[in-house]
Amino acid sequence: MQAYYEIETDIPKDHPFNFQTKNTEDLINAIKRFRVTKTLSNKEIKILIEEGRD
Repeated sequence: MQAYYEIETDIPKDHPFNFQTKNTEDLINAIKRFRVTKTLSNKEIKILIEEGRD
């Protein structure tokens, strides 16, 4: 059995978002700066999983 998870996030229109990099260290630093703005409860995650199975 395989599990599939999907994460949704909102990125403001004025956010300077570019991932064009040739340097691995730059990519790692960009990932470290990434912030999740909304966390889901276990109940919300279960609801989303059930909706995805329909």
